[in-house]
Amino acid sequence: MVSPAWSQGYWEYIYLGTRLASHGFVVAVTEHAEDWQWPWSSGTDIPVTLFNRPRDVSLGLDPILSNRRKS
Repeated sequence: MVSPAWSQGYWEYIYLGTRLASHGFVVAVTEHAEDWQWPWSSGTDIPVTLFNRPRDVSLGLDPILSNRRKS
């Protein structure tokens, strides 16, 4: 799971995901809601963002890991 840095969008990490996938890794790049990616987007306070980031990652990982267990 690739988690973009503060105020950066997922598209800025597609190169990294593509490179890792070319070596056989399963890769997901998440986007964090209200993380100031765009000048017009609403952002939250840093403590709120830090609280939500692990939950965003978990939300992205759960479906990937549940599919893996079924195989």
